[in-house]
This record gives sequence, structure tokens and C-alpha cells, in this order.
Amino acid sequence: MAIAEDPTLVDKYQVSDAERMLFSKDDFVDITNSQIYKDIQALGGKFQDLLDVLEGYLKETDIDALRPFNEQIIENKITFKASATKAIRSKQSVRVFWQVPFEADVTLQQKGTSDNEKGNQGSINVILDEDAEFELTVNIKDGTQITRTTKIYVFDECKIDFSADKQYVFPSLPVALTWNVTNANKVWLGSEEVDPCGSKIVEPTSDTVYILQAKDEFGMKNERLIVKTIPIKQAKILLASPPNFTIKQSFSVTRPKYNVEVKFPQIDIDWIKVEVPKVKSFKELGLNVELSPPLPKPNFNLMSSIRTIFKHIIRK
Repeated sequence: MAIAEDPTLVDKYQVSDAERMLFSKDDFVDITNSQIYKDIQALGGKFQDLLDVLEGYLKETDIDALRPFNEQIIENKITFKASATKAIRSKQSVRVFWQVPFEADVTLQQKGTSDNEKGNQGSINVILDEDAEFELTVNIKDGTQITRTTKIYVFDECKIDFSADKQYVFPSLPVALTWNVTNANKVWLGSEEVDPCGSKIVEPTSDTVYILQAKDEFGMKNERLIVKTIPIKQAKILLASPPNFTIKQSFSVTRPKYNVEVKFPQIDIDWIKVEVPKVKSFKELGLNVELSPPLPKPNFNLMSSIRTIFKHIIRK
């Protein structure tokens, strides 16, 4: 088919003078990197499907498991995958999806359960507590049945507990590092492989970062721990007794001076001589005034008495 599509391949690979067609024995050692594979792949279209079948045949070690070429082409058109083949137990969601681009009766079932899904395409999301296997069954109208399976393995997530008994230390003083790692395949402290649970005494001379690494089914994980050292000069300053300071200071407060000027209203009195009727007392004039001691009645003089009263008022 490739020669029919591109006759120049005959001369390029000297097919007429060889006891083979396009592929040689050496090409099958690393089929995808061979030049003839790349030349046929460049033809595009259905040739990629044919190359995929050839690549699948070369991976098969049991000759009885090889399926007819036509059936294998049909099966290669089916998409059936899981978003992950390894999942964290009871935590990670995995998507299983499928697509069959031709008319057929399609059923998806998780082995060991009665649950199933039907349809030429679809997907489900699952969180698993244990390993699971999903099977896709495709029944074609001509009686051909194609079965595809995919497995999802479940593992516990790696957990790391890493600590030091001191975070700050004087240079070269011992520090105890302890760790406990669960669900890991291998554990390293720095470049040294260690047991999952253990301890080590270190004597850092300066600020040091210690790294504990663990490898589980999902890759590498690490925890970092920093131990800081206190320089000797700085330590002396921290440990030295603080000096005693005595502050002596005197001050005086001057009593404020207040200048108070008291002003009294000025009273001007002008005496006017008037003829006053002779009366025996002030009450007879409507004045409720009594003098103490009372003046002798025979010598009572109204004007003189009024003057005496005003003088008394002025003195007060």
C-alpha cells in the first residue's frame, strides 16, 4: 500500500534487488525511529493506523494473542483510558472515559460490581478504597466482540514527620534530628539513605538546612528543616549583664507672681442744703432707719443725722 501511494520508495530502498519489502530486520529493533517508519508515517491518513498495528504486533510476545489485522485496526480506533493508573486511597478522584467512533453496543463495567454504563462514549469519576479494574465491551453487528480493560492501583499517601530538638544553637553544639516516614519506598537524609524511622546527632557550625526526602508510588517528597547558629560575639552580648544607669537632674519651680489691681467705684457726694421739716424721727419721714445709740431727742437734727448715715455707708 505504501509503494502504491509513493512509488519512489521502491528505488529509495532498492526493493527490486532485495529479498524483502520495505522493512528490514534491523528496522524492527527500534521501529519508531527507523527511516522507513518515518517515510510511511509522512504519507498520513490510514497509514498511521497501519503503523500502530505493526507497532502493537512487535510488542506482543505471545503469537496466539495476535488478532487479525483488520480487527486490530478497529480496536485501535477505540479510546479507553483512565486519568491515572495510580491513585491515593480514599482521596484522589480518577476519571475513566471511553469513545467508540463506530456503530456498536458498548458497555462499561467495574469488575466485582454490578454497576455498568452504556453508550458509545462517556466518562465516570471514582474515588477508590482498593485496586479496581474496569472493562469495556464492544459488540459489533458482524458478531465481532472487542474487550478492553484498564486497571487503577490504590496506594496510601506518604507522610513525613521531621523535627529537631533545637532551632537555635551555638556553633558546634549537638542537635538531635528525628524523623518518622510512613508509606514510603525509600528515605534519604541529605544524600544518605536512612531507615523510615530514625534519629541523628549533628553539630552545625553555621546556619544549616537539612532535607529529608522520601519516595513513594507517586514520586518524591521532601521536608526542609533549618537550624540556625548564634555567633559567639552575639551570644556574649545577649548574656552580658545590662549596665546600671543613674540619672540625676534637678529643677526648680518659680512661684508665679500675680498683679491684682482692685478698683472700687467712685462715689461723689454733693451736699445740698434744703429745708427739712422738723420731725421727731426718721420713721416719720418714711425711712426705716434707727441710729444706735439713738440721738438725744432734744438735740435731734435731721441734716446732721443724714450726714452721719452717709459717712457710715462710705466707711463700710
